[in-house]
Amino acid sequence: MRRAALALLWLAAFAPVAGARPLGVGRVIFQAGDWRVQVIGFRDGSGFCVAEARQGEAGFSVWSDGRGRVRLVFTSPRWHFRGGAADMAVRIDNRPKWDLGGVRLSGQAAVFELPGNGRGTALLRQVMAGRHFMLMGHDDRPLGRWPLRGSRAALEALADCDADLGRPDAGRGDRGRAVAGGGE
Repeated sequence: MRRAALALLWLAAFAPVAGARPLGVGRVIFQAGDWRVQVIGFRDGSGFCVAEARQGEAGFSVWSDGRGRVRLVFTSPRWHFRGGAADMAVRIDNRPKWDLGGVRLSGQAAVFELPGNGRGTALLRQVMAGRHFMLMGHDDRPLGRWPLRGSRAALEALADCDADLGRPDAGRGDRGRAVAGGGE
């Protein structure tokens, strides 16, 4: 667990390559509770590890790229954003909310880059210890709510997957290969 927490400390902000197309849905490498972790490969050779929880058709996911960058990605078919950025907040259980400035909005997705200053790690630690996660608009109106059962095990698996992606000898075929696990 300590190794996973240290690995998460270095995660900062994931950025997909513009125009990169996924090779497929991805390969699920871990499942725990309401979460699953998968490796997604793109035609340009890049790969990403994704830990995701779903609530109906809406999703909350943590994307990492193996280079120490991570983003929180929220999706819902109910949203129709026209682009730009917005200030939003998240709340885990009944803890104080986390203000997220500069959340990028596009279509049915809201994307937040985690800061690398320890604040991102603290937020992920609360996710790992929490029961429910809520995204709120600037007016504190709830936009989505996701379960966190299994999040600790899933984010530990994500950290292992991320470490595999970042290995210099990791070829396209072995990304995320070392991730295995059980439930939380």
